[in-house]
Amino acid sequence: MITLKNVKLHADMSEETDCFSASIYVGGKLAGTVKNNGRSGCNRYYWQDRAIGQQVEEWAKQQPTQLEFEKLDQIIDKLLARIEVGKQLARWAKKGVHFRLKGDRPGWRRMTFKGGKLAPYDAASKAWLEKTYGDKLEIVLNEDLEKAIDAVVDLVEG
Repeated sequence: MITLKNVKLHADMSEETDCFSASIYVGGKLAGTVKNNGRSGCNRYYWQDRAIGQQVEEWAKQQPTQLEFEKLDQIIDKLLARIEVGKQLARWAKKGVHFRLKGDRPGWRRMTFKGGKLAPYDAASKAWLEKTYGDKLEIVLNEDLEKAIDAVVDLVEG
């Protein structure tokens, strides 16, 4: 239902919580903004329209979260985590082939050529992974970024 755009994270200003600002979109339309100054405390929401803010709050109350309070804050935090994890994994995908096997401990394997050079992800590397690992292959980061993001975010939320 909701997405974040125009996310600005300020890690250098974060003390206890993430310091950030972002635009909140509902159904593809700008609904408001959210900010946190990074000094503990809840997020601050600025809705374009009070009614849309109430609808989002009501929707958030119905969502499963780890805690039963500040549900919208938890949802926003998860969206922020997905964005940050996605950026990091996308950088990795540009620099080589990263994959996980079923039963691996948390983390990613990296495929290299002799001499330590990173392998590019292409049809040949895909075929090699499938031939070498077969059904043991769980995720190829370069092929399914969303699934990789889900795996990392789920692991962190544990």
